[in-house]
Amino acid sequence: MKYEFENKYFGISDQGIHLLRNRFNYNTFQNSELEELRIEKGKLINNWIVVFIIGTIFIGFSLFYSIQLFELLTSDQFFRIYIEEILVPVIPFLLGIYAAYASLKTGPVLKIILRGGKTNSFPLTDLKKENKIDEFVELLKKQEGLKKFVRINL
Repeated sequence: MKYEFENKYFGISDQGIHLLRNRFNYNTFQNSELEELRIEKGKLINNWIVVFIIGTIFIGFSLFYSIQLFELLTSDQFFRIYIEEILVPVIPFLLGIYAAYASLKTGPVLKIILRGGKTNSFPLTDLKKENKIDEFVELLKKQEGLKKFVRINL
């Protein structure tokens, strides 16, 4: 199918908004199903709270393990320590920092709100890097079936 606009997440045509995986349409939202299209600043990943909590758990584990390791090193019962015991808190700490950073990262997103209240969110970071967000907004406003749904809050 020929789309007037296409990126790796969605394509826009006269029929509506098509959700894409590997450039193949797996779902289509007809214009009659749409309630609102919002372009706004938001979280770049879905379920960001879950990712943030997992990152916090990793950081907490690594801090707890580091305290226990320090207490072991400073006690009289210490005989030898293996390199693995030192690496155990480092790797979860780094993963936790990355997860927390990724979950809190914000940027331009397209939120598709359907009549039933269901919301889909797609990052527009590629458009921002190429400075094509304004062109994308103009395309949405020109689309006869979509222009009444578009809201911009950047």
